Amino acid sequence: MKVQLLGISLRIERRPDQCIVFDTSPSISVAAREFDMRSVALIGPYPRYELMTADTTATSVDELTAMNIRRLFGENVYDQPELETMEDRVAETTRPVKTKYEWAGDE
Repeated sequence: MKVQLLGISLRIERRPDQCIVFDTSPSISVAAREFDMRSVALIGPYPRYELMTADTTATSVDELTAMNIRRLFGENVYDQPELETMEDRVAETTRPVKTKYEWAGDE
């Protein structure tokens, strides 16, 4: 399913962080989160408490308004170029390794 989410993003020519996934299962919400996609879980076969991994939940599509959908994206501005590269993100998340070496003869 993860590959399908990225494929859909490519087909509609949008970055994954600009996409919203509508589904009724918690596993799709988890997969969407892995790609920085937003997710709206519709309550159906699963109760609301099992759909807490989604960004928002609704009992039906009629309950969703344009403002609710816009709130999912917060104050992100998407018409500006992304200044941060993937290397910068990886560099920020790595931690320095603290290793203690003991050599023979050290006292």
